[in-house]
Amino acid sequence: MAIRIFVTGGTFDKSYNELTGELYFKDTHLLEMLKLGRCKADFQIRTLMMTDSISMTEEDRKIIPYNCQKAEEDRIVLTGAMVPYTFVQTFPHEVNIAKNGKYFEADRVQKDKKTGKFVDTS
Repeated sequence: MAIRIFVTGGTFDKSYNELTGELYFKDTHLLEMLKLGRCKADFQIRTLMMTDSISMTEEDRKIIPYNCQKAEEDRIVLTGAMVPYTFVQTFPHEVNIAKNGKYFEADRVQKDKKTGKFVDTS
């Protein structure tokens, strides 16, 4: 059964500009990550946006559920992170969000703006 992966941006998809020291979006690193992890799963990748969560607009937020509802696959992964990527993991049949090297149930995660980390809200 195929997995649909929607790229939404986040720091793990940023590249480093050696001249300015800044991070910027170029292309997703996701295919490279999956190859390095020797992923054998049947997956389809679609880039919805390359945006920091801080910069997401209301229109950006509408794009994500719209595409999830239209996907033929019943396993959907959204990408994004506050730190550059280090690993990819497969999760049970449910919607999860991976942040800070942890995963959260989709309806039980929130960004704590005081600490800059994502936390479980259950």
